[in-house]
Amino acid sequence: MNKETKPLKVFAIVSIVIAVLFMTFVKLTVVNKNNDEEEARKMLAEIQKEFGGLEKAIDSGDLEAIASHKASDQQVAQGEYGEYEKFTKKTINLFAELRQAYQLELEAIGWSKILDPERLSRDNGLHESKYIIVRANQIVDKYIRKSNELIDDIPNLVDELKLSESSKAEFKSSYVEGLKESKVRMQYQWSLEQQVVKEFEKILPLFEDKNSWSVENDQFLFVQDNDVELFNNAMKTINDLVEKQLESQKQGLREAQEALNIN
Repeated sequence: MNKETKPLKVFAIVSIVIAVLFMTFVKLTVVNKNNDEEEARKMLAEIQKEFGGLEKAIDSGDLEAIASHKASDQQVAQGEYGEYEKFTKKTINLFAELRQAYQLELEAIGWSKILDPERLSRDNGLHESKYIIVRANQIVDKYIRKSNELIDDIPNLVDELKLSESSKAEFKSSYVEGLKESKVRMQYQWSLEQQVVKEFEKILPLFEDKNSWSVENDQFLFVQDNDVELFNNAMKTINDLVEKQLESQKQGLREAQEALNIN
């Protein structure tokens, strides 16, 4: 007898490199804001608005909205704090570009259709499915390298800012110190990403025998009870991994907001 699974839902891999990177320089600017309190206030308000937009995207759970979130190009603060604001927005947008490029590469290999019933029904021997998994792993590894390279390169952007040499040195020192925590969080995010791919890889053999499964009302039906259990367990794990990714992003955003003294 066929057994009904949980509703069929294909998850896109989530890759969100969060704003925790900005905590270090935010603390620096908050400490020094008495140099020009009005411009510091403008800068902090603008960054608050940017974090608010990111928070809204994360809370919505809309992975496409999170991946495409970009900061405004308009500069509000002037002088030294305008430079800090420009740096923040440029950094946000560099990561946005990385996220979008990552999502595009996954889409190009057919990741969003990894559990598409029509595709699976045509995939004799699961050759295409296995290819998608191999390429997904390669793409994840590629963007782990790219995100690390981006983080390591960002301090060089400080040299482009119109700041005194002493301010640049202090800014860089604070930023580099904060990278330790940022990299730990990012590595955790990517480890979840890798686990998502492994879970999909684990359930693909269930679809090799075309007579052992079917689809009805957007639900996979399996003949064997143990196939139902394996599929449902994997989908639950994938759900949990996605939730952990989103929660990690929310936690990072909360920490950034605390650094800004934003409630």
